[in-house]
Order: sequence, then C-alpha cells, then structure tokens
Amino acid sequence: MLSKAILSVLLAALLSGLGSIVLAQDQTGRTYSREDFIKVEGGSLQEKLDRAIKQFKDSKQGDSLWIAYHFQARDGVSIGPFSGMIYRDEDGIRLTHRDNPDGAAVFFLMDVSGAKPVFARVKTLNLNEPYLFEDRPIYWLGTLETAQSLAQLESIMRADPENKGIVRGVLRAISAHNSPRVVPLLKEIALKDSSYDIQRSAIANLARVPAKESLDALDELFNNLGSTSLKQEIIRAYAQTGDRIAEKRVLDRLTAIAKSEEKREVRAEAVRRLASFRGDAVVDRLFDIYDRSNDRDLKLEIIRHLSPREGRDDRVLPKLISLAKRDADPEMQREAVRRLASTSGDEHLGALIEIYDSAASDPVKEEIISRLARSQNRKALDKLLTIAKEDPSPKLRQLAVRRLSANRGFTLQ
Repeated sequence: MLSKAILSVLLAALLSGLGSIVLAQDQTGRTYSREDFIKVEGGSLQEKLDRAIKQFKDSKQGDSLWIAYHFQARDGVSIGPFSGMIYRDEDGIRLTHRDNPDGAAVFFLMDVSGAKPVFARVKTLNLNEPYLFEDRPIYWLGTLETAQSLAQLESIMRADPENKGIVRGVLRAISAHNSPRVVPLLKEIALKDSSYDIQRSAIANLARVPAKESLDALDELFNNLGSTSLKQEIIRAYAQTGDRIAEKRVLDRLTAIAKSEEKREVRAEAVRRLASFRGDAVVDRLFDIYDRSNDRDLKLEIIRHLSPREGRDDRVLPKLISLAKRDADPEMQREAVRRLASTSGDEHLGALIEIYDSAASDPVKEEIISRLARSQNRKALDKLLTIAKEDPSPKLRQLAVRRLSANRGFTLQ
C-alpha cells in the first residue's frame, strides 16, 4: 500500500498536470478584444514588426499572430463589412451605415512557424465595431503615416504576387487610404498586371474610392483594355462609384456604352447597370436605347429589366403592354408578358387578359396561360376556365385544362 506521503506527491502532480491542461485549453480558446491589444514600441515600421514577432515567439503562444496598425482613411470609403448597409422600412425611414475613418486599421496575419515570418493574410477593419479575435493575440503598432503604410502594403504585394488572396487584401487596404497615390497605383495595376484576377480586383477597388479621379481612371481603363470581361468589370465599377459621387456622369457613360459599337456582352452589362439606378429619367434612357437599337438580344435584355410600378404615372406598364400586343417578334412579346407577370400581387391581371384576347401568336398566349395559372386570384382562374372551354385552339384549351388541374386554388363552381 502506498504511503500517505507518496499519495500526496502523486495527487499534487496530477493536479498540476490538470492545471497545465486547463491553461493550455484557455490559451488556445481565448478570445481577444481591442482592450487586449499588445502595444509595441519602436522607431521604424520594420523595427516594430520585428519586435512584435520576437515578443510573440518569446511568449510561446503558437505559430501565428495578428499585427495591426491605424492609418488615415479617406472619408466616405467603405472599410468594414457593415459599411453601406441600409435600413429601410415601410414608413419611409432609411439609415445608411457609414464608417468612421478614425477606426480604420490594417491587420496582418503572420505565420512564424518557419525560418522566416510570412504574411498569410491582409485585412482592413473598422475598429469602431466591437470585433473579437479568437485564439491569436494582436500586437498593435499604433498609427502609421500614410506613405509608410502604402509602402509596406505595396512591398507585401510585390514580394508575393502569385498569392491572389494576399494581393486582393492589399488592394482593398490601399483603396481605403487617404492619399493621391491610391488611384494611380490601382490604375497601373489594372493596366499592367499579368494576372486577370489581380486586374479585376484593382478595378473593383477603384470603385471603392469616392472621388472624381477614380472615374477618370475607369474611363482610361475602359478605353485601353481590350478584354471583354475586364470592360464588364469596369462597367460594374462605374455603377458602384456613380451611386455615391457622380450619378449623372455615370448614367451618361453607361448610356453611351449601351449605344456604342462595343461587343454585345459589354453593351448588355451597361444596360444591366443602368437599370440598377432608379427614377423616370433612367426609364427614359432605357426606352431610348431600345428604340434606337437593332440588336434583338440587347432589346430583350432591356425588357428583362423593366419593372412596372404602382401609380398612374408609371411609364413602364404602357410600354410593356404595347410590346406584348404589337411587337412583331413573339419572343419580345413573351418577355414583355413575363415582366408584367413578375410583379408581386395581381395588379396587372387585367392587362394580361386583355393581351391574351388581342394576341395572334400561340406562343404568346401559352406564356399568358402559364402566368395566369400561377395566380390564386379568381379572375385569373375564371379566364383559364373560359380558355379551357371556349378557345378555338385545341392546343390552348388542353394547356389551360392542365394548368387548372395543377392549381390547388381552383374549384369548379
């Protein structure tokens, strides 16, 4: 039998081991907030980076850490993931979440498991938000001058240009800086980089810069890049930028592209982005492009983005009804019918029934039957029943019967 002394030693050792296990678990599962940031002193940025890494290695807390610093961000730029989010309710109350540039910070995830530290990730966050960081401590370098920060970010990108994740993170961080160097740098990368993904990212980040210079750069890129997909990316960037700083200029540019001799995919992208804006003036632009174009596919693209609104002054509804009734191309008529039927509720049932009664094309009538069958409104079901009983076309009568039989809301009265 073991003596009490030996038992005491074993028990102490066991408790000590359990304590170590608990401590290890606490370390790996710890959550850090801004109050837990570890301040690092030093002269140059490189000296601060070296000190942060040494302090972390000496603490023996793992193989990776965050190193972060504050930089001067441009007013109006999106920093965190919540920037630009809009609250809107049925009473007309709206709130757009804007970032305070005072909270802008760049975060480097450093991997120190090898012989040389490696930049594994670059993130831009707004520290006015209550972020929590799991498992890894954060070493805080304070506030960096804008030129110093941009030089560091560009150095990271140039050192590992094949790492697309790193490059995208760097470009996003660069675009948030308040510096006249930002737009020329992003433009140069978009023009000259050998990687399509990086060019695309540079264009997208130009759109995040709320300044006239970013639109000037996008104009230059559009005129000098031959890639169709990159031109489409520029058009998307136009729309994002124009929503904030120069709406009329962007609308004029998108309209001009839609009317140009650019490839169909490029013109269609311009139509889609033009249609993302709101207002009667935008509807008028789309109608003008439609009336001037001889491109069937582009016309169909325009119809797909026309949405009727409630109210007597709606300009879209009469246009769609006119197209559905009178266009010489059945596919144009069918697309107009789809748009009429796409709105919520049953506001346009009367228009669909009127179009059916005047249509000469069976494909158009088939489209209307399919759309009527999706409604539970008694007016729609009664029209289907009339078609099933009285339409001269056996094919249309049969289609109406099938649609009625599949409609749970239909009961014979």
